[in-house]
Amino acid sequence: MKQGNRILTFMVISMFLSYLPWYSFSAVSNLVTVELELDTTQLGYILSSFQVGYIITVLVTGFLADIFKPRTVVLSASLGTALSATLFPFFAKGFISVLLLRLMVGFFSGAIYAPGMSLLSGWFPPDKRGKAIGAYTAGLTLSYAGGYFIASPLAGYLGWRAAMLCCALPAFLSVFFLYFFISDNPVKEYSLHPSRKENTAMDPTIPLPAPEGGFAGPAVLTMGYMGHMWELYAFWGWIGPFLVANLVHYGFPLDRAVFLGGLGASMAIASGAIGVWMAGSISDRMGRVKVVMAVSLCSIIGNGIYGFTFGSGIVTVTLLAIWVGFWSIADSGIYKAALTEMTIPQIRSTALGIQSAIGYLPTVIAPVVFGKILQMNNPGIKDLSHATNWGISFLVLGAGAMVAPLCMLWLQRLPQAKLINSGKG
Repeated sequence: MKQGNRILTFMVISMFLSYLPWYSFSAVSNLVTVELELDTTQLGYILSSFQVGYIITVLVTGFLADIFKPRTVVLSASLGTALSATLFPFFAKGFISVLLLRLMVGFFSGAIYAPGMSLLSGWFPPDKRGKAIGAYTAGLTLSYAGGYFIASPLAGYLGWRAAMLCCALPAFLSVFFLYFFISDNPVKEYSLHPSRKENTAMDPTIPLPAPEGGFAGPAVLTMGYMGHMWELYAFWGWIGPFLVANLVHYGFPLDRAVFLGGLGASMAIASGAIGVWMAGSISDRMGRVKVVMAVSLCSIIGNGIYGFTFGSGIVTVTLLAIWVGFWSIADSGIYKAALTEMTIPQIRSTALGIQSAIGYLPTVIAPVVFGKILQMNNPGIKDLSHATNWGISFLVLGAGAMVAPLCMLWLQRLPQAKLINSGKG
């Protein structure tokens, strides 16, 4: 377990460094849209293009990680992410170039998360896996916050291109850590609890994991994950512009609003790092399904009311952003930990890749839907910094996320729910 903890530490660090470019674009999007004359619908397409690139890759690399080992895939993808993110500030000249470059960054980023979780699952038993994957996801979440935190203030002083470059270059350091300090578990010793193997042989009423036991449990779990992702990534992508618009509404100049709004967004996203680690740890003790239901309801309620608070004060909207940010990501790692328990180790990376690919499909649609609704409710605006009617856009995020708790109710009625977290559900 000591070696597993060391591996986890470096995996979290490498995840943080590799994913810094992810939200560096959202952090400076207000400046980009003004300079390149992009409207809110085009911005929605750009945000979605990143998710398209992610989905294209994550499905294939999950399969490849089961063949060539997860570390090889994560290492290659981290290098590709660093290179493509570095190209962006030099070659982003208009809508098409921005769209294609963000597609490229998403393409390489898609090969990091799922194979990384598979690698960690080989080092931790199921009763520790929720905490481990939660910590890994917390590193991802902190990286998203870091993109806002680094890019937003630098954009005001150095310009948005230099700010995005400063988020891209640290990704090369992640390649160094992956190459020298991280390895796969050669025996994948932690596939199932030994007691569960014995019980399955002795008691035929205990369900088998996929593929022998079928894919009903993983399928319903993945449907719930889709609802979670519909809400999460659109919230992360649009929280920065929302806070910037509030600041502009109160008279701040745009460059100052981008700086302060980016800091607020980074705090909102960073709060989720605490949430996802805590929820993953609690799910090891109290059960995965119960924690997902509680967390998702808190997030849904938060998004349902958040957009209607526009103009209610900078402190108010920032504190509420932190609240929603805490809950919106908290259950993310639990879906992954549960899936590793419902599948055999030989298809673990593939299963995680499939879940990620399907789960990310709503992230392609949700940002565009958000942007179109925003434009419909703010007719005639040329600059999204002057949008004032955000309520319906955020409400739609919460409504779509209702799929998550409903699927957890369904999952509890399936036999494979007994496999999750030693049968705790």
